[in-house]
Amino acid sequence: MENYQTLVEKNAKLASENVELLKEIEVLRKQKEQPTLTKSDILKVKDTKERQKLIAENMNLFK
Repeated sequence: MENYQTLVEKNAKLASENVELLKEIEVLRKQKEQPTLTKSDILKVKDTKERQKLIAENMNLFK
């Protein structure tokens, strides 16, 4: 039978993997709700500040 320390270490590893998977799920949900803009979508916006805002929002989807 595995000792307590080994089980604690396995649990910690699984917990960190779980967190990473939850982050990936959140990114996919955001993309589904608001699909990633393409370069041509962003270039269609004439206002520079609005364009920068769209780029920043688009980049936040992949954090």
